[in-house]
Amino acid sequence: MGVVTGITGSLFNFGLVASGFLAFNFAIFGLFTYLGKSWVGKIGSAFFAAATIALIAIGIFNESFSPTHYLVSVAFFVLAPISLLILSCSFWLSHQRGIAVFTVAVGLVAALPWLLLFAFNYVHNVAIPESVSGIAVSVWAIVVGRKMLSPKV
Repeated sequence: MGVVTGITGSLFNFGLVASGFLAFNFAIFGLFTYLGKSWVGKIGSAFFAAATIALIAIGIFNESFSPTHYLVSVAFFVLAPISLLILSCSFWLSHQRGIAVFTVAVGLVAALPWLLLFAFNYVHNVAIPESVSGIAVSVWAIVVGRKMLSPKV
């Protein structure tokens, strides 16, 4: 969609860049602060921040910029699930078991469409794996952000 002529492609790419920028701030000023007391939390936050930089790059380097678009896309869709798995360890170590299990589950949901694509080639393009992974990570960020903002009981 990022290469569609007219305003559609520009809006789509702007959405990717804006989402990546907001997620980067969430990673640095939210996650890193919330989980930064442990080295595992710092590493997980850094991996998530790296994934968000890749997301920004996806919007800047659309499919017209080959092979750069491919490389930054792979970076995002690899770094996002890895960051979630690392962050789940941080949540677990800080005795936040529920959010740790949720984070592992979302990390698996984000990775599974790609593993299935490479194992079984169940679709002809990457729109479905990209959508499933992107939605999973987005839902995770909303849930964790809400948890971070809610008062501790």
